[in-house]
Amino acid sequence: MPQISKQMLESVKKLVKDIRKEIKKQKDELVDEENRLKVEERMLIELDEKKDELAEDQKYIVMAVKDEIAMQKDEISELEIDLELLYKKHEVLSHDTWSF
Repeated sequence: MPQISKQMLESVKKLVKDIRKEIKKQKDELVDEENRLKVEERMLIELDEKKDELAEDQKYIVMAVKDEIAMQKDEISELEIDLELLYKKHEVLSHDTWSF
């Protein structure tokens, strides 16, 4: 009987050792997965920050383009006025007869 008890004890010890090994392995895998999750969360945060930076940059680009369009419109208006004045000047000069 003691031999059977000894074998059972050895068998239980081996089983406990195997279970501990498996638990450690699963714990390590869980820690690895948790670390991967932390990395992915950080990447998402960085992507959000970059997205916000890009949105801010785009806002300034749109504002700059709008300002440029407004300046171009002003220049066109000035050119139209200059052209109108030149036309009137030409009209006046063409009607003016230099009769002596």
